[in-house]
Amino acid sequence: MTRKRLTLILLGVAVLAVILAGCGGNDRKSEQNPTLGAATITPPPTRTPSGANALETPTTLPTWTAIAALPTSTPLVVPPPAIPSPLPTWTPAASTATPYPYDVRIAYPVSGSQIAGYVTIVGSASHPRFVQYALEWGPDPNPSNLWYPFLTPPQRTNTVLNSGLGAWNTTLMPDGVYQIRVHAWLNDGTDVDYRVTGIRISNTTPTAMPTLTPTARPNQLPTINPIPSQQLTTGQTVAVPVTANDADGDTVNLFVSSSSPAVAAAQVTGTREITLSGLTAGQATVIVTANDCVLPILPAPRLW
Repeated sequence: MTRKRLTLILLGVAVLAVILAGCGGNDRKSEQNPTLGAATITPPPTRTPSGANALETPTTLPTWTAIAALPTSTPLVVPPPAIPSPLPTWTPAASTATPYPYDVRIAYPVSGSQIAGYVTIVGSASHPRFVQYALEWGPDPNPSNLWYPFLTPPQRTNTVLNSGLGAWNTTLMPDGVYQIRVHAWLNDGTDVDYRVTGIRISNTTPTAMPTLTPTARPNQLPTINPIPSQQLTTGQTVAVPVTANDADGDTVNLFVSSSSPAVAAAQVTGTREITLSGLTAGQATVIVTANDCVLPILPAPRLW
């Protein structure tokens, strides 16, 4: 803006000089008009700012360089915790059943008998899971449940049904009252036994035994009428009558055993009666045997 104003002022001065020159020529007409040269306009000097007003040469801005893209982060995937495999369930080995019936008992001597010398123990040692059996004696009473084998070898691995289980040499025992039992071990790790009590050994002064009267007739085995199956509830006890007959008129004794004492308990509660008790759910075979005290012994029908 300043440069334009200066230029206009100078142009005005030049025009004024021309006008003044024209006016002077009218007074001096006789004078020779000098030739006027064309007015020269001198442009004003270019102002160069200096000092504080001088503009600094701008510094070149640095060229923008694109920053390389940051690598894309990969999300950390945390796998779910592994579910531990369940521990294998222990399954006990199934016991191997055999065709042997359940019959573990002593038929002779019976509780309260008086014996001396060598005595053959008669009865049965049989079970579907049978492994071995032993005959054992103990004091009577026997609060400490002490038992001592009297067979050689102590254990037998053969089953016995209604026959001799072994012999007992009572001369090796002091006279007194004893218990004896047949003890059977099973292949599932359990055991069962049958006991008779009040066995009196009298080797020093034996009691006179009654003389048996020989008879020419053969002994006839006792019979038992069929016994119907019984169905009990847990905790229920029922008395089952047993009809047993002996053609010879001999006294008939009843014996009873249960194949599963944990399921059903069985016992003789009368001369012609047994009692069954339901303990847990399941199935048990109850064997009733009639004995007329003359061997052999007759097995009875089974209760299911």
